[in-house]
Amino acid sequence: MSGAATQWPAALTPELREILGFMCFHLGPVAHAYRAAGEFVGADGEPLRSRAEDEQAFMLHKLVGFWVDHGPDWRSAFAADIERLANLDQRAHPDRRQSAVDGASPASPFAGGASVDHEARG
Repeated sequence: MSGAATQWPAALTPELREILGFMCFHLGPVAHAYRAAGEFVGADGEPLRSRAEDEQAFMLHKLVGFWVDHGPDWRSAFAADIERLANLDQRAHPDRRQSAVDGASPASPFAGGASVDHEARG
């Protein structure tokens, strides 16, 4: 691991609070992009089931991994990975009008710097 945040912190950091606060409806479209790329798999290499809780668990694991590897710059690394998925999808389906990655585009809560408003939830 090359990132600044290689140990689990004793206190919840702002980055982890944001990542762990993402709801399944935010994570699903991005998980679908990983599934389209053949990367929605468990440790055994087998595809995960298409359930919201599996998609959420996969994405939380993925996002925490970006945070561990890249620290505060986890969003940029994640955005680069989404771009990689989009390029894979475009090469695999050049005639498709809508990419499997469209749900994970900059309009997604991840790429644009938006964060979960925990205070608004009460």
